[in-house]
Amino acid sequence: MWRLALVVVLVVTACTSGDSSPTTITTTPVTTSTTVPVSGLIDPASVFEQAAPSLAYIETGVGTGSGILVENGLVLTAAHVVWPQRDVRVVFPNGAERRRARVIAADPIADIAVVDVSAMAGLPEPARIGDPSSLEPGSPVFLIGYPGETDAFPQPTISQGIVSRLREWAPVDWSFLQTDATTIGGQSGGAVVSASGEVVGLTNFLLGGEFGLSA
Repeated sequence: MWRLALVVVLVVTACTSGDSSPTTITTTPVTTSTTVPVSGLIDPASVFEQAAPSLAYIETGVGTGSGILVENGLVLTAAHVVWPQRDVRVVFPNGAERRRARVIAADPIADIAVVDVSAMAGLPEPARIGDPSSLEPGSPVFLIGYPGETDAFPQPTISQGIVSRLREWAPVDWSFLQTDATTIGGQSGGAVVSASGEVVGLTNFLLGGEFGLSA
């Protein structure tokens, strides 16, 4: 059963290589070319442009993290980002700021929290939410958030990976995506975004420097 989607982030490295050699033709040389359909290309810059404006930077006084603006002026983030604070500072890429945004709900088991920014002036458009169950292994995904951030009014960053596999956590009826997109501290609460610019997950834990869980 897909709720918001938990994402397991596996940090790995991969490389590809290719080799080509010229073909000798004994008659008149012929030049050929292959056209790649534009519709088949994925533009990370376009994905970033669509999703980044709704990504919030969250500062608690003891740490920082990321969040996602959704409908009704609410920001979803990881519970461990805001715990045990009742109020946090929230900033968006357009410079909109609320110094004392109230944490109105938190679920430590699912590691999800909700911050109320409905009274903030200059709120951007909320994120578009997609269906993670439509993603198959090999599908491209992007992590957008504020990893390792120290600026007072920062801009989000983007990293790219693929869906490695789908997982199920039967005891609590949660479904997971596993991806190789790199994540580091501060990314918690950030968005896992599909190639169409829709948010399909919420980045959560980084465990042992190699694995991360996202809700």
